[in-house]
Amino acid sequence: MPFALQAIIWGVITLSIVVFLHEGGHFLAARAFGLRVHEFMFGLPGPKLSFKRGDTRYGVTAIPFGGYTKIAGMDGDIHNKHLSAVLTLITRAAQPLSATQVAQSCDIDEDEAEIVLNTLVDWFALDYDEQHKTWRSVFAPELADDPDALFSKAQEHTYLALPFWKRAVILLAGIVVNIVFALLVFTVVLSVWGQSVALNKIDPVKGGPAIEAGLSSGDRIVRIDGKQISTFDDITAAVAHLHPGETIKVYYFLNGTPLNNKSMPFSTTLTLGKNPSNAKLGYLGIEAIPEQQRLSVPRAAGQSFTYVKMTVQGILGFFTPGKFSQSVNNAASIVGISVIAADAAKAGGVDYTWLVAAISLSLGLMNLLPIPPLDGGKVVVEAVEKIRRKPLSLKANAAISAAGLLLLMTFMVYVMGHDIFRLVK
Repeated sequence: MPFALQAIIWGVITLSIVVFLHEGGHFLAARAFGLRVHEFMFGLPGPKLSFKRGDTRYGVTAIPFGGYTKIAGMDGDIHNKHLSAVLTLITRAAQPLSATQVAQSCDIDEDEAEIVLNTLVDWFALDYDEQHKTWRSVFAPELADDPDALFSKAQEHTYLALPFWKRAVILLAGIVVNIVFALLVFTVVLSVWGQSVALNKIDPVKGGPAIEAGLSSGDRIVRIDGKQISTFDDITAAVAHLHPGETIKVYYFLNGTPLNNKSMPFSTTLTLGKNPSNAKLGYLGIEAIPEQQRLSVPRAAGQSFTYVKMTVQGILGFFTPGKFSQSVNNAASIVGISVIAADAAKAGGVDYTWLVAAISLSLGLMNLLPIPPLDGGKVVVEAVEKIRRKPLSLKANAAISAAGLLLLMTFMVYVMGHDIFRLVK
């Protein structure tokens, strides 16, 4: 199979897993607060294979990319002034009504009547008969005698009925799931499989001072003069202040000696050469041999949070003029992610799982940005409406979302162009 096709397939699979996890967070939070959910799907909206359990339809769509959760009360013209009147009308009628009948009775045009009717269907307040194109109330006719109570009952299990803090939890739940998933994967991988680190195992460079002093590939340096050595960085630090021609005493264990060996190490005297990158600095002539090191669960968890900190710093770099270029170099669009995913899948299950976790972490943290239509931006809009004590108009909401979407799309296109340039050069 051509690599380009592999990249596309693995890119779709990877992003679908991450987005589905994100949507799962929204779904679980909504259900925890007693909201009614229309659909929880793997894939983009479209034809689907599904089953219904309770009020919710679960399944896979014909476009298995990402996923979505359709929560009652989050779609439609939710603040339309005719909602209560239309609901009262149909409930009192105790029979199905068409959009034309509703429009005439409420003195509104038919298009607006359909919008209001579909919004009430989204609330589970009306049932729609697709064959006859009519709507029927799910409530008993006598409830129409108190329109305010009826309207409150219609909203009872919708997003609209929740206080601000619960809405914020639902919006942020996808982010939480993405981040928690990443932390769990990082912790498990680091504690079970470990990480590749440069410890004290060395590989002498041919013709360099180390090989002339008798060191060989796989030997472990444990002390240089009086300094204890446990990592390759310790070796670098031990000779950082020395110059060519100076001698050091190197203590080491031969290749194959167990790490927990208690015997006395071998020793040799090594004369430093000239560093190829700076002739004034001393040169050992060695390279690190990376080793797999398993961490304890507490250390692995701590290291996992370090990755969160690094990702946050990378995201903030996009908003720091001096670090923008570096952040773009470290970023990847859907093109770059697809290529990396294909390489990771080829490398093995652990590498691929690690990549999925890293992307999940990035997606979660990126969604915290206060830019609509990201979840962080939606929380900000909800907070503004809470402070104003009234919702923003549809026009204002649309303008804010359009501006945020334009900003995000511009950024994505820029990073994608950067990815493509790196691939073709």
